[in-house]
Amino acid sequence: MYLYIVDSCAQNKKFQRDLLHIQARIQDLGITGRFEKLTMLKSIQDIVHDAERKGVRTIVAIGSDKTVNAIISHLTDNTITLGLIPLGEEKNSIADALNIPYGEAACAILSKRIIKKLDLGKVNGRYFFSSLSIPASQNTKVECDKSYFLKTTGMAPIKIINFCDNGYRGNAQDGKLEAVVEETEHRGFFSFLKTRATSVRNSIIPAKNIFVKNSEESVPIYSGNDVMVKTPATIEIVPKKLRIIAGT
Repeated sequence: MYLYIVDSCAQNKKFQRDLLHIQARIQDLGITGRFEKLTMLKSIQDIVHDAERKGVRTIVAIGSDKTVNAIISHLTDNTITLGLIPLGEEKNSIADALNIPYGEAACAILSKRIIKKLDLGKVNGRYFFSSLSIPASQNTKVECDKSYFLKTTGMAPIKIINFCDNGYRGNAQDGKLEAVVEETEHRGFFSFLKTRATSVRNSIIPAKNIFVKNSEESVPIYSGNDVMVKTPATIEIVPKKLRIIAGT
């Protein structure tokens, strides 16, 4: 049984023809199911939990990276398989990384049903797929595998990457997360005026378990633009937790 969740970004009038073509192609391929559109009164959390109660075996996100990550964050049943039909104007880096084409063409990938088992991250009991972002602060302490500490000047956010995030690409099959700080260094006598060239220094630590706390306050940890939890937070890798349909 398939459940298709249509995100708000795919419900714009300019995508209505695309959505109709997708529905027709799904019918032709024999992978029909129930369609649910996100509204102010119907959240992804409600739809996902209802699907789990009803024994849905495949949930397909029609939308963007945000749609996929939101669905995953509310999954509790690891026997559910996730599919993706990218549609809309928001980022679709997950689809690109999984070799899934845009719009109607993605339906053929769904019908072939090539399933990959990928790692998920887990923060304070909630799953995430792509990455997390922790706001810049000199008071934030990041401990990796109880052995290493990630230092920052407080000028850049800290990212915890599992799969992909704005140019960074993690390996969601290696059983590790990557804690990343990207900081810009201003060089030269006039660096305080920010008129000279800058360079970027990356600090990257692979880890299975990460603990984050702030000595002054409880700070938010984001998945995209959404707050998932606040510090203190325990972040861990869960190997091969996600079943996802991918391209060749």
